[in-house]
Amino acid sequence: MSDKNFIDSNIWLYALLDSKGDKRHQAAVSFLKDRDVHVISSQVIKETLSNLIKKANVSREYIKDLVDTWYLDCQVVETNKDQIVAATRLRGDYGFSFWDSFIVASAMDAKCDYLFSEDMQDGQIIDGILKIINPFKIPKLH
Repeated sequence: MSDKNFIDSNIWLYALLDSKGDKRHQAAVSFLKDRDVHVISSQVIKETLSNLIKKANVSREYIKDLVDTWYLDCQVVETNKDQIVAATRLRGDYGFSFWDSFIVASAMDAKCDYLFSEDMQDGQIIDGILKIINPFKIPKLH
C-alpha cells in the first residue's frame, strides 16, 4: 500500500514557477513525480493560485487547466467543521500558525502519512500519526 502524501502550497509553487538558478524548482518537479498519491486541500489550491497570480500573472486558462488537473490527479480535501475544530486544537498544542494548523488538520483528516512542507518543522510528528518532512532536506533532492 502506498503512503498518502499531503503536499503543501510551497512545493507546488516551486514546481510551477521556474525561477532561474533556483535549484528548488527542479527538486520540486522531481519530488512530485516520485510520489504515488498526492493529497492537497482546497486551501492549498487557493494559496497556490493566489501566489501564481501575484508572481507570474498566469492566465485564466492556465488557472482552469491547473485546477482541472489537481481535481483529476490528486485527492482534494475540502475544508469542513471537523478540520476547523482540529486546527484550533493543533494551533494550541503545537504552536502552528493559524493557516498551517488548517494544513495539518486537512492532512490528518485525509489520513495522510506525511505532510511535505518547507514551512514547518522537518521531522516533527503530529499526534503520533503524521510526519512533517521538508522535501528539500532529502539528500537526493539537493
